[in-house]
Amino acid sequence: VARRHRCESLLLGFSQLDEQVVSQQLEGMLGRVPSDIAVLRSPPGWRFSSVRRVLVPIGGRSGHEQLRSRLVGSLLRSGVRDITFLRILPHNVPERVRDTAVDDVRHFFEGEMEADCRILVLRDDDVAGTVAREAESCDLLIQGLQRHGRNRKVFGSVTLQTARQTSCAILMISRRG
Repeated sequence: VARRHRCESLLLGFSQLDEQVVSQQLEGMLGRVPSDIAVLRSPPGWRFSSVRRVLVPIGGRSGHEQLRSRLVGSLLRSGVRDITFLRILPHNVPERVRDTAVDDVRHFFEGEMEADCRILVLRDDDVAGTVAREAESCDLLIQGLQRHGRNRKVFGSVTLQTARQTSCAILMISRRG
């Protein structure tokens, strides 16, 4: 239907997201859809209008920056003011590398965000565990989906581990292939 109607975006919602759902039903379909993709996993009773605290882990430039900017901009316009961008570096990086990462993230988002958003750069080798720990007090976690090859969206191991370890709503996004 998305291809036939040339949809620009496709939103899919789940109350649970695990390896079985992803591998059997979702991953193959996402690779065939030429639309921007958003997959929402939300707990029962969750409402988008109740979002107050948002966590946005970032790992670099992966093609969905424009989609993420539009989404965060919409949240800001709707009154959400507590948005944290999280960058996780390996545990053994020197302090100067961490400081450079903070500056890079700040510089990257300078033109993207009009409101004051927090930037948190942590050193830890357990990426999924760190994201889950930081998301404990959040209403929404926004993650990018990985891409391997043209037109293929992939739920990586960190994304699935994070989904298993968190109870807040997760919105996973990917730009069209």
